[in-house]
Amino acid sequence: MASAEGGLASLSHPPQETSREALQRELDDAIIRTAGSHRRDDALSVVHISPSDHSRVQSSILTSSIVSRTGLGALDRLPVELLLQALQHMDMQALFNLRRVNLRARQMIDSLKEYRAVVSHGLTAYCALLRMGLAAHVTLLDFYRVLCSQDCAFCGKFGGFVFLPSWIRCCFECIEEDPETRMVTVAEVRRVFRLSRAEVGRQRVCQTMPGLYRRRLYSTEKSYQRRRLRLLPWFPAMREFGDRLETKGVRARHWHRWDPAHNFMASCELPYYDSQIQAVEYGISCAGCEARTVEQDPGQASRPADVPWDRLFSRDNFLKHFKICRQAQKLWESSPEAALEAIIKRDVHHE
Repeated sequence: MASAEGGLASLSHPPQETSREALQRELDDAIIRTAGSHRRDDALSVVHISPSDHSRVQSSILTSSIVSRTGLGALDRLPVELLLQALQHMDMQALFNLRRVNLRARQMIDSLKEYRAVVSHGLTAYCALLRMGLAAHVTLLDFYRVLCSQDCAFCGKFGGFVFLPSWIRCCFECIEEDPETRMVTVAEVRRVFRLSRAEVGRQRVCQTMPGLYRRRLYSTEKSYQRRRLRLLPWFPAMREFGDRLETKGVRARHWHRWDPAHNFMASCELPYYDSQIQAVEYGISCAGCEARTVEQDPGQASRPADVPWDRLFSRDNFLKHFKICRQAQKLWESSPEAALEAIIKRDVHHE
């Protein structure tokens, strides 16, 4: 488990802080480094793209190899404001294709604050959408809206991930546990509902990416998926074709087979972007709660759903949690950085 410092590396400090505010933020940063952690293993258990892969696609996403100075044809007849609004409502696949037309197209798209935020902080999710055939279902504004949200749409906790087929922010637990994130193979859906190819074509089918995926939520077991699978969300198909289960013989024949690993193959990490202070958060777990859990049951092989350290916090909520978590406070008090708190209290007292 990695230190929380790595998860906060890209946080930027708000401008024009007073000396007291700057000292308090420095103290908060020190507390997070000492008593918080960022669970990198979770991010590596879903769709993951290595930095080296990012470097190979940046030429098409962040720059353009086409240097033509021609215009955009009929699009140039639109007022600039209207053209920019149209670009914001385009899907991510269309934007990707349009940027490859010429330099003028690249400059127009790159001028959008939403696009700059997406490629700066959500590049893994963007690449996953493109490679899995889902980019045509997510507009730039859709992407930006979810990037700037921080709560899991299912349980309300901090959500450091996104469920790609429906483009919904979620937490790691809800990837497996919420019914809306259940993924099944196309072959299985066709078998259960007796779908035609045209009916399958109306569903949001995705092609999985090779990689190492978690088998179950509360297990450390992973499996390497070499071949690409065709998956689709179960519940949209159930809502549309569920009535067929009642009219085709014994219902037990239509029980569907579900592999929890498929849910993780359709999700990836997505940090929360605070557009006000232009900072990103990946979520912080409590090292104190984790230490207490290990002390209570060091041989525990699985984690119950209510284990406190399983929860991810936003920066502000972690600092609130720290005030009531005695184990986290002990970690802080035993840290060399705890002396910083005494300095701040002394400076505040002298103001």
